Amino acid sequence: MLEEFAKLPSIKPDNSDHLIDCFNTYILLVNQVAEGYKAEFAQCLSTADENHELFEENMKDKRTEIDNTATGACAALSNCSNNTGSVDYFECYANTAGNTAKTMYSISANSGELLTAVQEELRLIDHNRYICTNASERALREKQAVIYEDFNRCISGLEPLGPTNASSPAPTTIIDDANDDESD
Repeated sequence: MLEEFAKLPSIKPDNSDHLIDCFNTYILLVNQVAEGYKAEFAQCLSTADENHELFEENMKDKRTEIDNTATGACAALSNCSNNTGSVDYFECYANTAGNTAKTMYSISANSGELLTAVQEELRLIDHNRYICTNASERALREKQAVIYEDFNRCISGLEPLGPTNASSPAPTTIIDDANDDESD
């Protein structure tokens, strides 16, 4: 903010009350815009965090399923150790290990597919967070530009004191992927 004020045209002291009023009015507006940006930015971060937590919560069943399958396979192998006779011992491992190998392959394949889905979902959450924070920052910069322009006009005696266009919401760009085909 100070760097913007440093770019101001030279001020003539012939109307100091008006200049003080300009400063008071426009500094207040800058602060209001900054507080609005702070709230919007925090909401973007909060929404992304909530989406991340919700997604993790939704993955718990899948994780439990894989844990249960792995635990069952390991338990089946561990049971073979309880056999006291060598024939039963090695026969158990020979039979169980083959089934366990199939189970482990299934766990590996399922985990690989889920990993890809998880990474993509988290990427989308991060992408949406970026879109939101970037839009907030853009609105801040646009509002600040209007305020500084109006402030310069005020101290030059060209702009009366009062609310600026910066107090209104910045234009929002809506991306519509739908086809806009016109019917005849």
